[in-house]
Amino acid sequence: MPSTTTLDSLWISGAGSDLIDGGTGIDMAVYLGDASDYEAALTPNTEAGAAAGAHDALIRNKLTGAVDTVRNVELFKIGADVYTVPAGQPQPADNVYVELVGYVQPVIDAQLAGTSWNTGWLM
Repeated sequence: MPSTTTLDSLWISGAGSDLIDGGTGIDMAVYLGDASDYEAALTPNTEAGAAAGAHDALIRNKLTGAVDTVRNVELFKIGADVYTVPAGQPQPADNVYVELVGYVQPVIDAQLAGTSWNTGWLM
């Protein structure tokens, strides 16, 4: 992340299955519980105008079965921790779920320094 970052959107996942599209900029999706409560998969993005080969993330709550379709979101806050998908992360096969904790990387407070939001409430 750049040294000065503006967080553009904050999305809070609901009880059901949602479409979360952060659009442009740096965005965060917030989930309740622990990262171990979730699995992630990739699925081809079928949105009109999507780039060839573009994928959405599917975030499945293992406790409820609800599945969010997530696109254009760079940060995930789950419980007390903030995560991101590291550059170069090996991608699972389409529609094959993997444990979220093995797929994302924790973001440390220093990486959030310089954001336009108060980073204290994120940690």
